[in-house]
Amino acid sequence: MDNKSSISHIKNEWFELIDNRNSKSIEFRRREASLIAMAFLGISALSVLIATNWSTYPDLLLNILIINNIGLISSIAFYAKTKNLIVSGLICITFACILDLMLIYSGGKENTALYWTMFFPLAAYSVLGLTLGTIFTGVMFLFAILLLYSFDIVAIYSAIEKVVT
Repeated sequence: MDNKSSISHIKNEWFELIDNRNSKSIEFRRREASLIAMAFLGISALSVLIATNWSTYPDLLLNILIINNIGLISSIAFYAKTKNLIVSGLICITFACILDLMLIYSGGKENTALYWTMFFPLAAYSVLGLTLGTIFTGVMFLFAILLLYSFDIVAIYSAIEKVVT
């Protein structure tokens, strides 16, 4: 009896050590911090770009930036009200995806849009996690390839720029 209780005690201690409930809590806090930090960084950057380039950016690019800034603000406001990280993250990353695709379409400032798409996977994985991050990244790059190779777009990219993406 004493031996069985000793083994049972060791087994219980072991399961407590490998219990992943705390790691899920840590992952939630990391994703929450990523959402808040990336949204505030995006809001700040977009606000500065809009304010400083109001008269120099083409209307299409300026409207893209304004709409996405509103989307990021909406995402953070929704999270502050509901504390629903998944829906807030989906709103945030959806607007980031739209921003990237519209930048690819318009070319952004001096055709630098393709360089900005490299940050999308980082944001998607950080905010949404592995599964949803992979789905959103795949969808975004599928649409990016379709835009670059299938449609007449405003931007004019060289062949080497299309291959790099």
